Amino acid sequence: MPGPIICTTNTVDYSTIRQSLARGSRTKEDLKNDVNVCLECEGCHEKLDRMLTIVCTCFNVTFDQVREAIAKGADTEYKIGQATNAGTDCGRCRSILASILEKGH
Repeated sequence: MPGPIICTTNTVDYSTIRQSLARGSRTKEDLKNDVNVCLECEGCHEKLDRMLTIVCTCFNVTFDQVREAIAKGADTEYKIGQATNAGTDCGRCRSILASILEKGH
């Protein structure tokens, strides 16, 4: 089920952007190339920076916190969850955690 529309120009929803993050997108340009966000509309200006910062919205866990946990030895989604709580509530961020582990970023 699609989430709220983030990019109003190209009708790109929240879920589509999260799926792109799970495939490895980490910058606005990555998102533009992968899912065609415009980067210019109000939704892109208001929402993309946060979406590119927060991995786990349940606990507001950032990409940097996940990377730090990995640097300290968390080498599975479960261990990242123990260190940061990411992935331990609703689980929607687990695919992004797996992507970070797989791609190293």
